Amino acid sequence: MLTSTLVSPNALKLLLPNSKAKTLEKQTVSVSITKEIDFFINERKVTENNLERELKLLLENEQEAAIILHTDKTVDIEFVVKVMDIAYRNKYKIVLATTPN
Repeated sequence: MLTSTLVSPNALKLLLPNSKAKTLEKQTVSVSITKEIDFFINERKVTENNLERELKLLLENEQEAAIILHTDKTVDIEFVVKVMDIAYRNKYKIVLATTPN
């Protein structure tokens, strides 16, 4: 797993963790977890139970499927690990979005 700061058209307002990592230029799909534990793919709300199925549909034709994970820094790690597990099972790359220090 990588961490990266990035410029994203993500309209959700999340308080991201800080990092000194480089900015990532390209993203395939954005997954966001709000402090209320709402899940979004890009800007579309999805249920936690449908997250993997929705990601598979979006990424099925991508050669190098990648997920940019935006998560509020107050979110329990178990929800972050859930998205990481989905990425691992499906051989997707995953990057944790951070705010530059």
